[in-house]
Amino acid sequence: MWFAENKSWSQFRRSLGGFSAIVCKQGNDVWAEDQYGKTIAQGEAGVDDASVIQSAVNFAPEGGQLFIKNEEYSIYETINIDKKLEIIGEQCSLLLKNESLSDLIKANFADFSPKNKVLISGLKLVGLKSDTVLLRISKCNCVIKNCIFEDTTYPALMAGSIHGSLISNNVFYKCKIGVEVGASNAVNIMNNWIDGAGESYTEFGIKAYNLRDLRIENNVIQSFRIYAGVGLTWNGYNCKIIHNWFEDNKQYGIWCFEEGASHSRIIRNYFEGSDTYDIKIDGGENYVIAHNYVCEGSLRINIESSVLNTVIDEFGYKNSGVATFSGDGSTTDFEIGAHGLVTNDASKIVVKITPVSQDAINASPCVGYVDPADNTKIRVKFSSAPASGSENVKIVWHAEVIS
Repeated sequence: MWFAENKSWSQFRRSLGGFSAIVCKQGNDVWAEDQYGKTIAQGEAGVDDASVIQSAVNFAPEGGQLFIKNEEYSIYETINIDKKLEIIGEQCSLLLKNESLSDLIKANFADFSPKNKVLISGLKLVGLKSDTVLLRISKCNCVIKNCIFEDTTYPALMAGSIHGSLISNNVFYKCKIGVEVGASNAVNIMNNWIDGAGESYTEFGIKAYNLRDLRIENNVIQSFRIYAGVGLTWNGYNCKIIHNWFEDNKQYGIWCFEEGASHSRIIRNYFEGSDTYDIKIDGGENYVIAHNYVCEGSLRINIESSVLNTVIDEFGYKNSGVATFSGDGSTTDFEIGAHGLVTNDASKIVVKITPVSQDAINASPCVGYVDPADNTKIRVKFSSAPASGSENVKIVWHAEVIS
């Protein structure tokens, strides 16, 4: 190609450092060169873009690097990756032009090996609001970063068996599901902007199933219309959802459904505008839900009765204090006051009492309960009347919402 001989073009190639192949487009031409300027493939721009990119992928050696210049490329055929490879885009756009494709880019290996490493960075993948996965990856260790995914009524990024992988600093916009990942260990999904934009077909920002040691952290997940910002299901284990921002998700901010994700942690997330519940737990066990925040009102959590051993440490889900009464030698039942919890359902509130003063101890055992006449308040009942005195009956109380 003329461009290979042009001095400024040669200088540009050298500025990239080491790479195996570069894909470029100018005017009516699209072509791929190796690092020395030798043409790998060429064709008509807008027609042969996908085949030229595929030729560059095929040409690159195992562990090589493919650079794609900043242009718009029309993709009529799936681009397949089956080797250890880095694809670095100069914020180039790959535009789906064939809505019958199952995948725009597909990276697939026969069996998982940590040596199957794929890095994809700096690509903008744009669908046609059709049932096409923009990036499908399986059986490899991958890093997906600094990419933009847009306009698909299927999952934008669908992955399976990607143990030890990182999905970071991407934008997902108007996709049915931003990230769907399954059957993997130690996957980190971090620092992404995932926006359903209120489209009626959007289901989840992130959907994860059968994952162990998943970490979802520092993402903004908003405006998914059908289900939730994050959905965990199918025997997940030890997942951590930490420091995310959930806004305007139609049903739930976080939903653990079917078998859920046992032994998981939901900590320090921010919720705004969830229509039904901020956190909904339908399956699994041994969750810890702590220190989450909500824009207005109280955090709304719903946990099915079959979910065992869940610890909730949230404002409005636990409360405690000290109460002091004056005994009269005949009264056994005293009003403590408002419990300050998010629910007034007596069946979901446990009250524990610890007698402190000697007269309270002498009149014990004692029990705490929700006042049947006013469910916003709690009371204490002693087995015998405390002795007469002024402020001689002192207790410590603890009230907690249970699932």
